[in-house]
Amino acid sequence: MANPDDDWDYPPGVGPHEGCELDLMLGGEKPLALFSGAADTEYEFPDAQFAPHVRSGRIVQREYRYPLVIRGATRPMRELYYALPGEEWRVFAMRTLYARTKGKGRTDADTHEIGRLLGYSKAEVQAYLDHCDTVEQKFR
Repeated sequence: MANPDDDWDYPPGVGPHEGCELDLMLGGEKPLALFSGAADTEYEFPDAQFAPHVRSGRIVQREYRYPLVIRGATRPMRELYYALPGEEWRVFAMRTLYARTKGKGRTDADTHEIGRLLGYSKAEVQAYLDHCDTVEQKFR
């Protein structure tokens, strides 16, 4: 059986920010970065990479930890946000959107809002959504 992840290359017109967040933020091109995952895994959150810029005030950090229950087991989760000074409102906006859509799924409008908050253009978000549709159709 085919694996959808095997076809997951970013389409033309979408510049993924993964791995480039700090450089984009320091260049003023990205107002918000979000890193999230289980806090008890090997996933490496970029605390050390961002720390000097947080200490200097060039970037603002917000962190949220919460328990997530999956099949009766509780996992500690972590959301780590970095925002440019003056853009901290985006953290609240993102958390509000996530809370509103939790367990309901996200609409294209929600995805556009997430993209906007993270610094993607409308065209980049639409190219991403179009690509998602194309990949999804392969597995219907």
